[in-house]
Amino acid sequence: MKRIIIGGLWGGLSVLLLAMAIEARTYTIRTKAQWETWAYPREILQVNERGELHLVYMRKHIDAMANAHTFSHQDAQKIVRYGGAFEVGSNPKDAPKAVDGDPNTWWAPDPEDDLENWWITVDLGRLVAGTKLRLIFADTLGVRPFEQFAAYASPGVSTIPGEDVFDYMPVGRTTKPNQERVVEYELQYARHAAGDTTQYGEYWEATVDFLPIQYVMLVLDAKTARAGLAEVQVESVGDNLALGTLDRGGSWLAGTGRATDALFDGELKSFWQILKRSESVWKEEGAYFEWDLGALFWLDQIHFFGSPLGWGGVVSRGQITNVDGYIIGLSEGARTPSGEIDYEQIVDVDNREPPYEFFFKHTFPRRKARYLFLRHAHGAGAAIWSESRADITEMQIYGEGYPAGVTIESDFIDLGEIAGDRKAKNITAIGWTGDFPPGTKVEIRTKSGNALEDVIHYYDQGGKEISKQKWERTPASRRGPREVTLRAGSDWSGYSEPYQWSGERFLSPSLKRYMQFKVRILSDDPEIAPSLHSLSVMFDTPVLKSVVGEVFPRFVEADRDTLFRYRLHAAADPGELGFDRVLIRVPSAVDPERVEVFSAGEALSFRSVRAQNDSLLIHLSSYVRDKVIEIVFSGRVLENTTRFDAFVGDSRRADFWQSVDPRDREFTTVYVPSLAESSALIGNLVIAPGGITPNGDGVNDQATIRFSVLKVERAPVVTIYSLHGETVVEALAPQSESEHVYHWDGRDAAGKLVPPGMYLCRIRVDADSGNRTAHRTIAVVY
Repeated sequence: MKRIIIGGLWGGLSVLLLAMAIEARTYTIRTKAQWETWAYPREILQVNERGELHLVYMRKHIDAMANAHTFSHQDAQKIVRYGGAFEVGSNPKDAPKAVDGDPNTWWAPDPEDDLENWWITVDLGRLVAGTKLRLIFADTLGVRPFEQFAAYASPGVSTIPGEDVFDYMPVGRTTKPNQERVVEYELQYARHAAGDTTQYGEYWEATVDFLPIQYVMLVLDAKTARAGLAEVQVESVGDNLALGTLDRGGSWLAGTGRATDALFDGELKSFWQILKRSESVWKEEGAYFEWDLGALFWLDQIHFFGSPLGWGGVVSRGQITNVDGYIIGLSEGARTPSGEIDYEQIVDVDNREPPYEFFFKHTFPRRKARYLFLRHAHGAGAAIWSESRADITEMQIYGEGYPAGVTIESDFIDLGEIAGDRKAKNITAIGWTGDFPPGTKVEIRTKSGNALEDVIHYYDQGGKEISKQKWERTPASRRGPREVTLRAGSDWSGYSEPYQWSGERFLSPSLKRYMQFKVRILSDDPEIAPSLHSLSVMFDTPVLKSVVGEVFPRFVEADRDTLFRYRLHAAADPGELGFDRVLIRVPSAVDPERVEVFSAGEALSFRSVRAQNDSLLIHLSSYVRDKVIEIVFSGRVLENTTRFDAFVGDSRRADFWQSVDPRDREFTTVYVPSLAESSALIGNLVIAPGGITPNGDGVNDQATIRFSVLKVERAPVVTIYSLHGETVVEALAPQSESEHVYHWDGRDAAGKLVPPGMYLCRIRVDADSGNRTAHRTIAVVY
């Protein structure tokens, strides 16, 4: 068997894969139209005309009327309505001018209409926490402010079931003829037992420095000639981050299993009932819910509206039930050892003594959070009408700053269609560009597969998704549409680990036709945001239609010479020549003299073997097509779950490499069970000789420090100290790239010989699980 062994310095895996990425064909996502095919939350992430993705700043103290037209809801007749001018008694054609954001346009009633028709109602599109109502009258020559009027507000709760008839609360009225161009009224909610004439007044109170409103009505008390209303503005607490939960991919799960979007639908007329249970059984009986906001935000305020749902003293369903108490926790998403989300408690409310509260406001220092957990607390307690449950009608969540973490996902990218041949491709690398200030980053993952499956969705006439059986039982004239979507087939991988740098080799199974991206845009500073400008995937035509690998043994001892067998299963289409080069990523240096190649038990010849610290390259004497070959080599494993990645190539295409996918999931991963159960990070530590005589005679002039680092890839730090704790050398330089070998020649950091005596060598290794150190003494003798 003729072969050439090449050792020493060589470009290795990184150089070959870099060349592979440069030569690959590239498909780049960089236009607005391309990004808009992705699934991403439009209200917190936007694409500009240059095709750049930018996070949206979450605001405090906003005019909720300015973007009311972007919010929708159903009226009592199930008709979808958007925010804006809702109803008007006179001159409906000009009513939208009162909410168009332009102070140079205005609404004015028709002078010929009766005074009783001189009114207008505007819709904020959703429930907001209003703090100030601002009426801006036209500031144009010849146009005057209204002189006498009253302003009202409503949260949108109907007093007549099935009709849009709302209770309104007065929020301001002129007491003398108004001449001001801008009139403002502070908004707050205060309802106490004193002076309350309802039968429930003695039991409850609510005082908050905002007013929950959806509608504003302006009623003219007298006609004013040539007068016009230019703008209605409602200053509110801020952007309610609870809205849009489902659009962001968030979710809500109740302990009882009954969950709707009632808590974040922007309406007070819907509700969720929480069971009132004692401290000992709240979890078992489901008196809680867990909420995923769908993105990581900076939060500092939560509003919580309980029953009653009525307004102005009218109570929905003829009853009032208070929440006895509750606890709220927030989390970024960290997990406990048992796998549950780890919440930090921020709110603990006891509401068992009258007068009972029903509106709650909680403020706290700004913090990152994606998950919210609420549970019933403080026992079953007393209730006015019901002892078993209470209503939660709406929760509002606020914060300020750019989102701390937003996840977006691409549609299915068909590389076969892009290439024009509808075949699987050898996906080689990905890259990206963007603006990432300090404290921000982009985290990119991929997955891939060869099959897509059709999924049929069935809808009723109202647009609600229903089962196929229910759709088929519905008369054809009353059915809604059917919609066909695609989903990943059973051969798809899960999402990869995050990519570390642009241009990194593809981490998912690579010989695939389809792929997807999942991208997280992250920031540790609420005032700083990154932007993503482009995302690229590099691919090429494969040398084989299929090549998969597996490594044996799969379970080994740490840092011990092991004979590995890497088996490649190759299958070719007609016309494919195959491969004659194999590149394997190895965890430690390989002895090229011990490398062998077999097929069906017979040795195969190869032209050369190149061994590097991180890779093994074999140039075979002939091409491999439809066969199984086995490469045998020795090596050491220092980390649990070590992957042996492999690539095959054609020597006629010097810069081309095709990834070898695992024959089955984890079949190219080697495990070290002892490391999974051990906290040891430093092994096989040897210092020789134990005493040195640095006199320049060539005998024992220096100590050699040799050890292994287990489970981590971070560089160790080797320091020499005196026995008094003084640092002699801060960090010795390693002597080898492949092994942890260090020399100390008895000199300090300035190059001067140290006095004779005993010195301490400390080795420190940092890992996610903690830091480990090892100490040995070295004697210096003259």
